[in-house]
Amino acid sequence: MRIKETKVYKFSELSPEAKERAREWYREGALDYDWWDAVYEQVVASGEALGIRFKQRTINGRSRTEPCIWFSGFCCQDDGACFEGTYAYLAGWRKKLEEYWGKTTVPADLLEIGETLQAVQKAARWSLTASVAHVGSYYHENSVSIHVTSELEVKDFGDKVTLLEEALRNFCRWIYKRLEQEYDWLNADEQVDESMEANEYEFNEYGRIA
Repeated sequence: MRIKETKVYKFSELSPEAKERAREWYREGALDYDWWDAVYEQVVASGEALGIRFKQRTINGRSRTEPCIWFSGFCCQDDGACFEGTYAYLAGWRKKLEEYWGKTTVPADLLEIGETLQAVQKAARWSLTASVAHVGSYYHENSVSIHVTSELEVKDFGDKVTLLEEALRNFCRWIYKRLEQEYDWLNADEQVDESMEANEYEFNEYGRIA
């Protein structure tokens, strides 16, 4: 038997090259939890303000449900996000968004979606409803089937149905955008460095975990 001594370093004591290697190690397993939960909460709150109600699903092995939101990302051509649920016009949607996000900090793309939905509903005498269902094996704005109906006995609403469908697909795009922003933030050097220092990880001089 013999004793071998090895020098260990805090993250802040590493060389720039070793720090980058430590970051690579951390990122390999850092997001092994449901990091998207906070984004899902924003999505549900924002969607409900716009009149969207999300279908719920039961998670295997868990005693809770979560909204039917799916995504894949973030580096392939077919990456994206989608959801399942229903839509009907909700009066006061702008105020509800402002209450949730703050009057001056509502995302511009959410306001644009809301304004499109309102204009379409006004032209259709507030009568349109829609159901959104996932189809296929991909997760993006075009992997949903949107079925629009009306309470009125009108068979042709011209381009209003198309505009409503596109607004709901834009909401899918916004979901993906928020997920991508959160993912990038969590993987940014500043957040990674802070997390490693807070957890007091130790490394060898080359940036490998000790």
